[in-house]
Amino acid sequence: MFAKLNQIDFTKLFRFLIVGIGNTGISYATFSILFYLSDAYMLSSVIAYIVAVINSFVFNKNWVFKHNDTTDIKLLLLFLTVNIVSLLANLFTLYIAVELFHISPYLAQILATIVVMQINFIGYKLIFR
Repeated sequence: MFAKLNQIDFTKLFRFLIVGIGNTGISYATFSILFYLSDAYMLSSVIAYIVAVINSFVFNKNWVFKHNDTTDIKLLLLFLTVNIVSLLANLFTLYIAVELFHISPYLAQILATIVVMQINFIGYKLIFR
């Protein structure tokens, strides 16, 4: 199973990057608006992440990995598991960056997104194989 991770499928990687850029835009715009309105950076991050996860599932399943399995409930649960891990990594990175290093929440969210993208690609590749 993990041996396949070493084989790079550049088409999937390119599509993943396109979806990721779109998701990043959606997530960051949602985060920025909510943080601006509420000044609650952690809650803003959670809500923005949920919005991006919905978009990500649809595009990664149908376009990036072209997964046609009809067991969508199992697939969705696996996808949600990867994204819960990613969300926790996002919140941890965000918290450390803001509270310990006093980085602006806007910049910290960008850093957290970079961490999460790596987790997601590996997780999605395992799920949608």
